[in-house]
Amino acid sequence: MTPDEPAPAERLTAAMDVWLRHRQASDCSDEELLARHPSFRDLLEPLVADARGDDAEQQHTSSGRAFGSYRLLDEIGRGGVGVVYDAVQDPLGRHVALKLLSDSLQHHPQAVARFRREGGMLARLRHPHIVQVYDAGVEDGVPFHAMERIDGVSLQELLAQLAGHDATSCTGDTLAEAMIAAMAAKASEAPDRNDTAPNNPAPNNTTPNNPTPNNPTPNNPTPNTTDRNNTNREDPDREDTGREHTRREQTIGAKLRARSHAEAAVRLCYSIADALATAHREGILHRDVKPANILLRRDGTAMLSDFGLARDIREPGLTQAGGFVGTPFYVSPEQAAGHAASVDVRSDLFSLAVVLYELLVLARPFEGETTEVVLAKVRQVDPHALLKTATALPADLLAVLERALQRRPEDRYDSMATFAGELAAILELRPVQARRQGWAQRAWQVVRRHPRQSATWTALTISIVVAASLWLHLANQQSRIDAGFAKEVLPQVEQHLDLAMLEAEGRSWDAAKMHVAAAAELLPELPLVLAAQAHVLWQSNDRQRARAFMVQLKGAAPEVGAQLERDAPEPTTSLGWFVRGWRQMQSAHTSGDMTEFQNAAKSYRRAIDRSPGPRRIFHCQYLHALSHCHDWEAVRAMVADVGHLWPDSPVVAYWRGFASIATNPTFAKQQLERACKELPDLAEPRLRLAKLLEGEGDLEGAEQHIRQILANFPHIHLPRLILARLLRSQQRARDALPILQKLQVDWPTNFRVPAERANTLVALGRYDEALAAAEEAVATAPNAPQVYANRAQVLLQLRRRQEALDDVNKACDMAPSNFDFLGVRARVFIHMARWQDAAENLRSVVALNPGAIGSWCDLAAMYRRIKDLDAAEHALQQAEALDPNHWLLHLQRAHVLQARKLPAEARKSFQLAADANPDHAEAVINLAGFHMSAREYDAGLDLLAEARHRQPELWQGWRPAIAILTHLKRHKQSEALLAAWCSQHAKDSTRWLQLATLRRKSPEHSAELAKAALDHAAALLGQDNPFVLLERGELLLQAGDESAARTVFTRLVNMKRVPAKIRKACQDHLAR
Repeated sequence: MTPDEPAPAERLTAAMDVWLRHRQASDCSDEELLARHPSFRDLLEPLVADARGDDAEQQHTSSGRAFGSYRLLDEIGRGGVGVVYDAVQDPLGRHVALKLLSDSLQHHPQAVARFRREGGMLARLRHPHIVQVYDAGVEDGVPFHAMERIDGVSLQELLAQLAGHDATSCTGDTLAEAMIAAMAAKASEAPDRNDTAPNNPAPNNTTPNNPTPNNPTPNNPTPNTTDRNNTNREDPDREDTGREHTRREQTIGAKLRARSHAEAAVRLCYSIADALATAHREGILHRDVKPANILLRRDGTAMLSDFGLARDIREPGLTQAGGFVGTPFYVSPEQAAGHAASVDVRSDLFSLAVVLYELLVLARPFEGETTEVVLAKVRQVDPHALLKTATALPADLLAVLERALQRRPEDRYDSMATFAGELAAILELRPVQARRQGWAQRAWQVVRRHPRQSATWTALTISIVVAASLWLHLANQQSRIDAGFAKEVLPQVEQHLDLAMLEAEGRSWDAAKMHVAAAAELLPELPLVLAAQAHVLWQSNDRQRARAFMVQLKGAAPEVGAQLERDAPEPTTSLGWFVRGWRQMQSAHTSGDMTEFQNAAKSYRRAIDRSPGPRRIFHCQYLHALSHCHDWEAVRAMVADVGHLWPDSPVVAYWRGFASIATNPTFAKQQLERACKELPDLAEPRLRLAKLLEGEGDLEGAEQHIRQILANFPHIHLPRLILARLLRSQQRARDALPILQKLQVDWPTNFRVPAERANTLVALGRYDEALAAAEEAVATAPNAPQVYANRAQVLLQLRRRQEALDDVNKACDMAPSNFDFLGVRARVFIHMARWQDAAENLRSVVALNPGAIGSWCDLAAMYRRIKDLDAAEHALQQAEALDPNHWLLHLQRAHVLQARKLPAEARKSFQLAADANPDHAEAVINLAGFHMSAREYDAGLDLLAEARHRQPELWQGWRPAIAILTHLKRHKQSEALLAAWCSQHAKDSTRWLQLATLRRKSPEHSAELAKAALDHAAALLGQDNPFVLLERGELLLQAGDESAARTVFTRLVNMKRVPAKIRKACQDHLAR
């Protein structure tokens, strides 16, 4: 050994370090590795051979065996230093992703130390977007990590599915569909381990998700190695119906949907930036941030994984020998240059910015045929030139990317936390710190890098700039004056347009036209004003004037004007996208088509992305569309964003209230009351507040607001429709019906009118007419999910339960995140006695709408029905956190206490419920039951009378009173009570039959009155109805006409379809 040669131990350590980094990053083939490091070739060649042989053996011997407290189910990933298995941890039964160190590395202390260090680093990190480590250790000499198993795909696999897509036409939905395709590809391409030939193992010199520049496969959809680590395949043995499969697909990428491409990409990378900021605070550098190491859960949540190349900032000597660390396409310039001492948190920042660029542009920024070519491009990165082609991206996003991709670390953001804050500002539509470099800044960078060559041009540049500035100053004076006026009045113009859109939402067309005209007086040629005039006039059926403004708009801004036509090509400007969204919202409101609402939301989002700055009207209409899409997560985020941007605007207060009604009614009420106070002459805020009060059960308060609107605007359709619904809800359906009949003439194209008429006819017991009205609503708007949910409720009243289920399933398939439809489906399942299915739907309801106390109480009731009282109590605790004094909470808690055999506590809760809501009868009926059980009959009957006063349409308030009066032999009172019910519900055939029986059995028997009740039932059910015939036979028998009675009983016995109990009763009579 010569003095200059390293000692054997040091040489082995250096070679092992090179080998481990190669196995982890897979930045080149094994052959290229040997060519790069000829001095280590004698040490590396055995490692390469061992890896190929041992990995193949491990592949065939490990799957299916026990490993300590884990059962290995199947291999789900394979990487440079380890193999990941789908495993179950016994005795917990927890599914995990179990990562084992490769056989070929288990005897190398450096490899073991690195592997264990990775586990230690992950164990230090706790973040919702970092894959969690549950356990780590050594079992039978094999180091392992037990990690959280992620059901999804890697970002690399997602990008592979997007190969060939035009980034400018992509949306968040495009990403979600690509994710579905990636999961399907992974499931179909998963290898059968039992069929893999042991003597023909897959080569491990390259990894599918980390292609080398010598063999580039950027769009290879093959699953990744180790850190697809815990993305598991679909169970091939699971059988599902087509509908269930569709529903599962709709959950894939849910957090990416109904967003613009830019917003979805930034949200995804913000999660990773926040995770990396946490790692950096813990002193950990990742050093290998790339799409393959970003996993996506089924819903699109991003998770950071694979800390195999990570370095503790406090241990700078680790893993630095032998050149750069990382994957060539994603390393920072300092990593590419091999400057290990310069690698810090800003290197991870650069790599994440590269990932964000690729996700936005759908192309990697650095490509090349060899690793050296790629690294050279990285070292010479020019972010301004790189982003020249990405003109469709928002200006703030371009500025942030440009700063993050700077060549020199000191020119980037100083920390990952700052970068994450900039991404959050983009999502929240706040100003960012970064500004795109102008020509002077870029010139100064050139001077800094090339001082001698730049000096010659300095004097000439100064003279040119001075002359050009003087000319531009003189030439632009007039345009500046014009622009200044427009800038000064533009807020006033948009205020009028905001109010016009708000009035248009309530169909107050005269008021909307007034506000549009006021905007036109200020800036008559502004394309946005022309578009608003055309839009409002067209909607109010003033088509001739609307067409005139369309012609004018097409002359002033052809692309914008074209968006008023249904088949217009996609625009390129923010205003074009906004007008397109207007037109789509108009179509959606008319048809109720959920797809059109979603299209409108996408258009508005693109308008916002392309706007040079925040515009209130853009954001408010985007929030409007999101509310109709029931994308509650996006709604909550946008409610916060617009409140931050325009905290003093009453128009913003209205839209924040409008959008929060379903998820946060208390906040919504505050915002709407503020809007009503500050915009007293507008109908729409008061209309929306009335709907909120209706949802809270304050029907009288809601009616008061609606009548106030109609006093000022008597011909507006929507308040009249809401008034009819309020009257029906207050048991005044007969008063509601004439309003709806008039509305059907005035507003024939709106499906909500026949739908509400159907509900009103149900309340009147006119079920056949109700079904006809529900079918009319379906014919009017076949693409509106509401019409199917409405018809399902009518069919439920007719006991056509399977048809009702088919209808509500269709509504849920069309709008999977609509918790109202899921609630209807739960009710259908309850009527079908499918309790578990009902509970599952109610769980989905509270997941989508956790702020609805009624939904938590419904879930508690369902758990009580299936005898899971602990789960019922947990649901009630969630409700109690929302409102500890709500009557529904007390009512359901009383039922749970009854089920737990605690009558005294239950009685107190029933009393609290009865006191909290004087309009509801159920608690009073239950209190009556306590008196009846104690044989305090008069007290019980008094409470039942109070219940009937509270809710006269509720049969439960009548039935026990009739039964108790009959039991007490107060026959006249029981008969009078049942006759009163029948007179109010003339089409209730069951009660007419019951009245006939009660009169027949009464000591004051009146054959004529009994026969009259029976004839009424027969008119409803038919003369051949078995129940009618049995009662008629009983009447004949009691009247002494045995021959006629035997004829009736014989006929019933011989009928084909007769309930068994009726046939048995007839046979008994004939035997006597």
